[in-house]
Amino acid sequence: MKISDLIGKDVVDGEGKSVGTVNDVDINTSNGHINKVDIVLEQALFPHKEEIVNFDQINDISYEVLLDKVIDVG
Repeated sequence: MKISDLIGKDVVDGEGKSVGTVNDVDINTSNGHINKVDIVLEQALFPHKEEIVNFDQINDISYEVLLDKVIDVG
């Protein structure tokens, strides 16, 4: 999968709630591994609030990004 395929993917938290979309990806240039994923949270009040998620908090990446952690988009 290319990094460009990740941008805009839906993100689902550990409780199965859709919490936002992938905005950016931080790559370790020495080994090519993903360090962090920047998520724009879905909120009515502050639509551009972001959450940084470490790669080890991601359970799966397929047609959406599934997280192990719960995110409060409050």
